[in-house]
Amino acid sequence: VISHIYIIYLCYLTNSVSSYFLNYKRGILTASQKDYVNIINQVSFQIIQFIIQFLVLVYLKNFILYLVVQILCTVTSNITITKKINKIFPFLLLNNSEPLDDEKIKKLKGNILEIFGSRVGGIVLNSTDNIIISSFIGVIFVGKYSNYALVATGIQSLLNKLVSATTPSIGNFIINGDIKAVEKLLKKHFFINYTLAVFSATLLIVDFQPFVAIWAGKSYLLSFLTVIILVANFYLYQVRQTATTFLFAFGIFRFQGIKSIIEALTNIFISIVLIKLGWGINGVLTGTLLTTILISSWWENRQIFHYGFKKSVKSFLIRQYLFIILGVLIIGVVYAITSFVLIGGLIGIIVRSIIAVLILCILFTGLFWRNEEFNYLMYLIRRILKSIKK
Repeated sequence: VISHIYIIYLCYLTNSVSSYFLNYKRGILTASQKDYVNIINQVSFQIIQFIIQFLVLVYLKNFILYLVVQILCTVTSNITITKKINKIFPFLLLNNSEPLDDEKIKKLKGNILEIFGSRVGGIVLNSTDNIIISSFIGVIFVGKYSNYALVATGIQSLLNKLVSATTPSIGNFIINGDIKAVEKLLKKHFFINYTLAVFSATLLIVDFQPFVAIWAGKSYLLSFLTVIILVANFYLYQVRQTATTFLFAFGIFRFQGIKSIIEALTNIFISIVLIKLGWGINGVLTGTLLTTILISSWWENRQIFHYGFKKSVKSFLIRQYLFIILGVLIIGVVYAITSFVLIGGLIGIIVRSIIAVLILCILFTGLFWRNEEFNYLMYLIRRILKSIKK
């Protein structure tokens, strides 16, 4: 029996409810292409939250305090950004709004329904793994899996804020730029997002097991095969974010709702079939992986090219899949090299992470130094470093 289970539930519920508290005004930052203000706020508080939570788990080993930190950071983030928005847009404090015309309302309702269906499908896709694992395999495995999922989800959330922050600017570029320039921008965005996906997935595969062993204990470790499948899901999910960003930038929501529902049902079906075949928790995670490969990996890109660029998506998909395969090979090479580092504890995690990042930098430079998108990424990094020095 898990002690303080009701307190833990109430903490999760409180954080979920508090995430909506004073949160609705963030949308105007996105619409006015000032989403960087929102991103800085969210990323800053998430970094603070992760650092404090990491210290709480490692040194105090108190999960309730871990959740309290999450609630405080969520509420403080919302209060801070609301005050900032009120200063940037003082007219929001005035009550002088005008009604929309019928045509705009109709279009808005259609987009909202598609997005709603997409969100529901996405929640079902990403949230049913725990239910399936507890129903068919056991609650003990849910506890073990949740330790890994908590870390992966936290990193995904942080990366997604960085990647999706460009959505308003991309939307503005689509309206004002020519379509060939937009396609070039898509390739640059994809490469930057791909780089983030490879680097983060590599660090996960290298450090996941030792980190969980320190945090939760060796008895909570899953098999390395399970970790590989979990990281593969993380990797493919992150690679998809460029397509998701451009889909929203183009305003292409057609069939997104039904697609997400089909995706969720496919995931549940494959997961249950694989469990019946004796795959256990690996079957559940493989169900998500296969669903992503069979549906998600091409659908968003197809929508962008069909409705946005008015051309075939074939060449881009081939390029995407080749990059994904190359990324898997890179991750494997880095893991093989870092596995020779036998230092234990937190120092071992830090040493392996540094070695992994250095190897990744060498491999990316050697493989992509003549690539236009890689050179653009280097240009951005140099600009960021110069701005920091100033």
